[in-house]
Amino acid sequence: MARCARTECGRWRPDVLVRLGRAGLRFDGSWYCSTTCLATAARAVLQAAHAMPTWAAATPAPLLGRLLIQQRVIAHEDLRIALREQRASGLRLGRQLLQMGLGSREAIIRGLAAQAGVGYLTHIDASRVRRGPAGLSRDSVRALGVVPFELSRDSERLSVACSAPLPRVALAALREMTGAIVDAFVVDDDLLPRLVDAYAIERPGVPIDAATMTSVDDVAARIAVRAEQGRAERMQHTRCDPFVWVRLEGERRREDLLLPVTAAHKEATWPAELTSR
Repeated sequence: MARCARTECGRWRPDVLVRLGRAGLRFDGSWYCSTTCLATAARAVLQAAHAMPTWAAATPAPLLGRLLIQQRVIAHEDLRIALREQRASGLRLGRQLLQMGLGSREAIIRGLAAQAGVGYLTHIDASRVRRGPAGLSRDSVRALGVVPFELSRDSERLSVACSAPLPRVALAALREMTGAIVDAFVVDDDLLPRLVDAYAIERPGVPIDAATMTSVDDVAARIAVRAEQGRAERMQHTRCDPFVWVRLEGERRREDLLLPVTAAHKEATWPAELTSR
């Protein structure tokens, strides 16, 4: 006899009916007697993820100004003047230095990469992202603020482009969802939005849908409906402020659901707008 995976339910059905698909539905390797029970179970999982604290902040990075002095990009006096001007302009230091003509764009990106302890790239051909390496939706890429541009043949290493400061929470979420070692490369602010726009526009194979949801109940209901339709057989989820990222996977389709962490936000958008340094 098959018993409903929702412990509060306990309903059962003959195994033969379950095997023939005439009773309940299977999801994530468990059997549920109804979409209501599946939605209830999914709601509990998502509420726990919604309440879970995000990853702890990394060790404080070295100061950018000090690194640029060590790299002989600027002098001590240049930094002193830039910091004074920065207090009035509100710009980030890298942008302030560029505005003042102190240091090249590549030198600033190199310094930001050194500050984060990662590599950097001054250019990436958009053709490298058009087929959607790592199989994400464009909305998820925009939300994460990282663009996969290369996946190793064994799918164990994923190279991504991002801006500084490094989006460490998003990178950790990407590692959890893909199971790959993620190698981050800092790129220029003007380049990243172009990569986001080009991502997956020529994707072959399994389509990736995406939607921004407004509540845990909405996500739980979507999971139950997709399972009943045969479009979702399992799910992954991870906390990635400012949202919980849920991925539904089926034999012929995938779907990313983005759930805002703050329940008070009735709507959430995930712009690829980058902050200046």
